[in-house]
Amino acid sequence: MLLNSSRFKPTDFLAKLINITALANTETAAKISQTTGSNRADAQPTSQNQTPFTATAPPPSTARAVAPKIPLVAHHTAFYLEQGALLQKQGNLDAAAAIYNQAIALVPTCVPAYLELGNVLCKQGKVAVAITSYEQAIRIDPNNAVAYSSLGSALEQTHKLAEAIAAYIKAIRLNSQETRAYTLLGKLLYRRGRFTEAIEVYNRAIQTNPNNTEAYTELGMTLVRQGKLAEAIALFKKANRVNPNDARVYFNLGVAFYKQESYSEAISAYNRAIQINPEDPEAYLNLAMALEKHNQRANAVIALRQSRNLFRNQGNTRRAERIAKDLARIGV
Repeated sequence: MLLNSSRFKPTDFLAKLINITALANTETAAKISQTTGSNRADAQPTSQNQTPFTATAPPPSTARAVAPKIPLVAHHTAFYLEQGALLQKQGNLDAAAAIYNQAIALVPTCVPAYLELGNVLCKQGKVAVAITSYEQAIRIDPNNAVAYSSLGSALEQTHKLAEAIAAYIKAIRLNSQETRAYTLLGKLLYRRGRFTEAIEVYNRAIQTNPNNTEAYTELGMTLVRQGKLAEAIALFKKANRVNPNDARVYFNLGVAFYKQESYSEAISAYNRAIQINPEDPEAYLNLAMALEKHNQRANAVIALRQSRNLFRNQGNTRRAERIAKDLARIGV
C-alpha cells in the first residue's frame, strides 16, 4: 500500500524528491499493505455490526466511569467529537479518549473519532496504540490524506522513519493540498540531513498554502543551517506578516540576526519572542548572549538569571545549574 513500488506511481515532484525503494524494502511494504488494506477507492467500509474498535487500554466499564454521561443517540457523533475536543482543550485526555471510544461504539465507521482518539493517545505517550487507531481509520477510508499524515507522525515517533516518509508521501499523493504532510516530511528530511530535499518540500508547502507559518519557519531554519542568513531573515519576516504573534518565528529571527552579527536586531527579536511567551528560558538565554555581544552586561545578567529561574521552575535542573555556574564565573 504505502511502499509497494509496483503500484506506487509518484508525481514528477515526488519522483524527483525521493527514491521510494531506497527508503524501505519490500518486506516493509508488505507489512504495511497487510496492516492497512487496499487503497482502492471502492474498498468496503467496516460493517457497523462488527465488534467496535477500542484503542484505549481501559475496558469499556472504565471508559464509562471516566467520560461524562452522554446519551447514546444514533448518529449524533458530532456531539461526541465536540465534547472530545473540549476535553482535550481542558487537558482531560482520559475523558476525551473515553468520549471518542463512545462515538466509535455508536458508529464504528466514524473516521474522525478514530483520528482524534489517535491524537489523544499520542499526547498520552501511547503511540503504538495510536498507530492502530490511525490504521483503522485508513481501513475505513483508504483515501483519507489526514489519516496518513497522522500515521506518519506516529510512525516517526516510533523511529520507523522509512514508513513515516512513505505515509507522508501517500498523504500528498491523495491530496496535494495536505500542507501538514509537506511540513512533517520536510522536518523529517531536515533531521536526516537531507537539506536540499527538505527545502524543496517546504517550498512546495508554501506554494500549497502561502499562509503556512510553520513552513516559512522551518524553511528559514534550514537556510540558517546552510548559512543563507539573508534569505532566512526574509522568510521569517514573511512568517511574521502572516502571524505576528508567533513567538517561535521571532526566536528564530533572533537566531538568524545573531549569526549575522546584527545584535541590535537580534535583541529586538528575542524581546518580542519573550513578550509573546514569557515562559521560554531559551529566549532569555539567547537574549543574554545578544546583550553581551552588544556590550549590555547588566541587562545580559538579568536575562541570564531569568533563564536560570525558568529552567529551574520547569524542572530542568541541569540547565539551571549550568547557567548558575556561568553567573558565578563572571562574579554575579
